[in-house]
Formats: sequence, C-alpha cells, structure tokens
Amino acid sequence: PSRTKSHVSPKVSVVVLPDARTTIRASAGDSFRSPAIWDLYAFSYVPNRGRRLPNPDLDPETARCYEAGIERALTDRLKVGGTYFSNHMKDMIYRVTVPDTDPEDSQNQNVGKAYSKGYEITANYKVSDAIETYANWTHTQTKITDAGEFELYSGAAIEDKEFTSVPEDVYNFGLNLKQGAFYGDLLVQHVSDQFYEEENTDTVDNLFGGYDPYTTVDITVGYRFFKNCSVSLSVLNASDVKYWEGTDRNPGRTFMVKTSASF
Repeated sequence: PSRTKSHVSPKVSVVVLPDARTTIRASAGDSFRSPAIWDLYAFSYVPNRGRRLPNPDLDPETARCYEAGIERALTDRLKVGGTYFSNHMKDMIYRVTVPDTDPEDSQNQNVGKAYSKGYEITANYKVSDAIETYANWTHTQTKITDAGEFELYSGAAIEDKEFTSVPEDVYNFGLNLKQGAFYGDLLVQHVSDQFYEEENTDTVDNLFGGYDPYTTVDITVGYRFFKNCSVSLSVLNASDVKYWEGTDRNPGRTFMVKTSASF
C-alpha cells in the first residue's frame, strides 16, 4: 500500500566577524531522509556474502543537527580553525544482520535513537604564491542510545554500541601546487579502525569482513590549456596499500587520466 510522510526541516545559521581575521559561525536545524527505493524493495544475493533483504516497512529518518566553529588567520600565511558538530537521529536507517543465517543476511531497519558528535581541527599554510599546504583531523563519536524493536529480532544487542563503517579518527595532510598552467596535488590520508559488526564484536584486520586502519597517498599532476581545458594524471593509493572495507578489498594502486572542458 502507498504511504505518505512529510517533515518540515527548518535551519538557522549565524556568522559573526569580530575582526578582519576571525570568523565565528553556528547553525542548528532539522533534516529528513526518506528510504531509497533500493532499501524498500530491492533484493540481491552475492555468493558467500549472504542476501541483502528489502524492507518495505521502513520509515524516514530525521535528525536534529548542531554545529559551531571558529576560523582565525594567525598571519597572512597561516590560518587555523575548529568545528564542533552534534547530530541526534530518530528512526535512523541502519543495516543489521539477520541472526542464524549462514552466510549472514542483512536488512535495513529503523533504529529508535542515535547520535554522532565530534570535532574537526584544520590548518592551512601558504608556503609561497605557488605552494599551499593543509592538514585536518576529524574525531567522531557515535552511539545507538535506543535500538527500538526490529521486525526480525530484538535490537537490544546493538544498544549503546557504536555505528558500523564510521572511523573514530581521520587525518589528512595535503599540498597544492600551482605554477602557471601546471598544477599538482598530494594527499596523505590516515583512517582509523572501524566496526563491521553492529554488535562491535569484530576486531579482525587483514581479513574478509573486517575494516582495516590504513594510510594512503594520492598524487595528481595536471596542465591547463586554452583557458578552459585541462588534462591530468592521478595515481590513487600510490603506496599500493591493500586493506579490507567489510566484504570489499581495496584494489591497491590505481591510475586515472582525466580531461575536462568548461563552457
């Protein structure tokens, strides 16, 4: 049967500039996310990985979100900033495994209440007119505070547990180079360990079904011509690190050539 859901999503934001070098910002608002057609009706099966079951009874997910941050130019070359965020979800659409199935089936269910909160610290330094560096650190805490009652089984097993597939810490360091028509980018990223099982019981690394902490290096060099055209070569995961993300293994070093034109 057809169903209709509606939600008003107000948002208010404020930006304060106490001086020429400082920006203070804050926002609060509601968000609304309806389940995708895939979540409601699609069925899939992958050998040795179980079935992904549809759930036509899913309700939309709502969240109340808060954010506050400050950015300060310490010198003409150095800029630093910090942001705090807090999101409180109701009826969160969350994939869980079906017990007593081998291999494990999974299905999206609505979690009663959950939150994610944390902070991000950033720094940008302009070495010269041609070279700029940046670094940031994002720390995220998550928790399911009220699992609710699932259609398939009691959700008590995941209450007070962290979200799956969400790393606690992500570090980025980058360098941008622009010299005439040439440009280049270097990104070093470290992602901390993550949970794959919703009960947070897995601590497996370097094996199928686990999330590995990893550090990768991405390099891009490019050239702009005719003012609005460019060609670039990227080497993703140049260090050729192999790591698992659940049931998928990173392919390692990857090359990509791209051309673009804007009009």
